[in-house]
Amino acid sequence: MYKTLTDELEKKQMKDMFSRYLHEDVINILMENPDTVDLTGTEITGTVLFTDLQGFTTFAEDKTPQELINVLNKYFQIITNIVLDQNGMLDKYTGDGIMAIFGAPIEREDHAKAACETILAFRDKEVNELIPSHESNILTRIGISSGPMVIGNLGSDRRMDFTVIGDTVNLSARLEGVNKAYGTTNIMSEYTWESVKDDYFFRELDLIRVKGKHTPVRVFTLVARPEEMTENMIDIENAFVEAIRIFRMRKWKEANAAFGKVLELNPDDAPARAYMERCNLLKTNLDLIDGQGVFTFKTK
Repeated sequence: MYKTLTDELEKKQMKDMFSRYLHEDVINILMENPDTVDLTGTEITGTVLFTDLQGFTTFAEDKTPQELINVLNKYFQIITNIVLDQNGMLDKYTGDGIMAIFGAPIEREDHAKAACETILAFRDKEVNELIPSHESNILTRIGISSGPMVIGNLGSDRRMDFTVIGDTVNLSARLEGVNKAYGTTNIMSEYTWESVKDDYFFRELDLIRVKGKHTPVRVFTLVARPEEMTENMIDIENAFVEAIRIFRMRKWKEANAAFGKVLELNPDDAPARAYMERCNLLKTNLDLIDGQGVFTFKTK
């Protein structure tokens, strides 16, 4: 009787704790196998996702607190459901963004693919349905990375959260901010890309060193599912690949012209426009990239 009561109490405590993190189907699996989760700390391999709302600060300038809370709650309702429907773990809300983990607390091999499906689902949901497009150019920016991380209860005796820490978490947070430099809405590290490179169509953006890191990392942006790629889209991506090839040969004038051809195919191609600006800067500021072609970000 004592063991039964104790087991039921532990299950209730676990259900109460995870109810704000996980989809109810995942919680039910945990209830059946509570020993699969080590709250004291363990290392797992998973994918971490950070989001942020581009343009929200400008939008918020002339809004009342009640209006802002109303808009954000509607927005969080949508993106939280997307994460939970992919069996991701909602770690926390970060102002106007979220942090989510795939592959925890129940480990899964397809954690990177689940994060990519989340990116595509975010894209299908128009933020401007909540925030009128004439008021502000609002976009959800996403950064993700995959790899080892430590997961467990972290905090004090008065406040404890089940969360993850480690270099993978830090890198994904940095990559969310890197979107601003390329005008993209999603950027992932090569560590995520390696797991899903055959499942989606990607564009390699750059070889970069984020602030606070010494090791450079290749970064990619998810374009679409292979079956969604039109002939025109493929032409654009091929033109970008050629432009990057010329850029890495340090032929700034020729690279500038090559990125111009990308813009002829797609005038809204923000990364091509960003590279044209970089080509112009590199003509007189070669220290922006090192001998290996690594671009170092000085800010988060």
